[in-house]
Amino acid sequence: MGYEPTHRSHEGASQREDCSSKLVKRRYCSEGPRVTAIILGCVTLMCWMVAGMTAVLGATDEDGKAEKGKVFDYLTAGFAACGCAALLGMAALLALG
Repeated sequence: MGYEPTHRSHEGASQREDCSSKLVKRRYCSEGPRVTAIILGCVTLMCWMVAGMTAVLGATDEDGKAEKGKVFDYLTAGFAACGCAALLGMAALLALG
C-alpha cells in the first residue's frame, strides 16, 4: 500500500536507465568501426616491428647456421603478411564504415 509510489519511481528509474543505455549504445556503436580500425592499425604496426626485429635477429654471419636463418626468414615473412592482412582490414573498415 504505502510502497506503491516507490514501485512507480522504480519503474521510472528503469525507464530512464533504458533510455540512457540506448544513448550509450547509439553513441558507441557508431564509433565501433573507427575503434576497430585503430586496433587493426596498432596490430599492423606491431607485426611490422616484430618482422623487422626477426629480420635483424635472423641475419646470419659467415659462421651462422643456415637453418636458423631459414626459420627467421619464415617468421619475418609471416609477421609481415599478418601486418599486411591487418592493414587491408583497417583500410576496408575505414572505406566502408
